Amino acid sequence: MTPPRHGDGRVVLQIEDLDVDHEALRRALHRTRPDLTLVRCTDGADARAWFTALADDDPLPALVVLDLTMPHGDGREFLAWFLTWFRAPFPRGMPPVVVLSSSTDPDDVHACYVAGASGYVAKPVNHVLFQAAVRGALDYWVPPRA
Repeated sequence: MTPPRHGDGRVVLQIEDLDVDHEALRRALHRTRPDLTLVRCTDGADARAWFTALADDDPLPALVVLDLTMPHGDGREFLAWFLTWFRAPFPRGMPPVVVLSSSTDPDDVHACYVAGASGYVAKPVNHVLFQAAVRGALDYWVPPRA
C-alpha cells in the first residue's frame, strides 16, 4: 500500500476494520477538525504496510487512531510492532497513538498504556458524546493551527 502524499503532514491515520466506526470518525473529524485529512487502514497488517512504504521525505501522520480488536493483526499486535519499528534508527519522532475502542476493561486500558499508547478513549455510543470525545483527543494531540 502506498501512503498518500500530504505535504502538510496533517493526516490522521485510522486503523479500523468496521465501516460504521470509520464513518463515525470521518463525520466527527469533518465537523470538528476539517483541517485534518483522514486516511484509513483496515487492520494492523494494512497499517504496517502503510508505514513501511513511507519514504524518508513523506510526512508521518499527526495522529494514529487505533482500534483494539481487529482481524488480521489486531491493535495490540500493531502497537507492539509500531514501537519496535520506531526504536530502530529513525530520523523523526513517533506520532502519538490513541486507542479508540469499545472496550472499557481496565486491563485493556492498562495494557495499552504499558505497550506505549499515548491515550485511550472508550467509544461512546451516543453520537454527540462520540464527537466530543474525538474533538477532545484531536485538540489535545493535534492542536489546531493558529
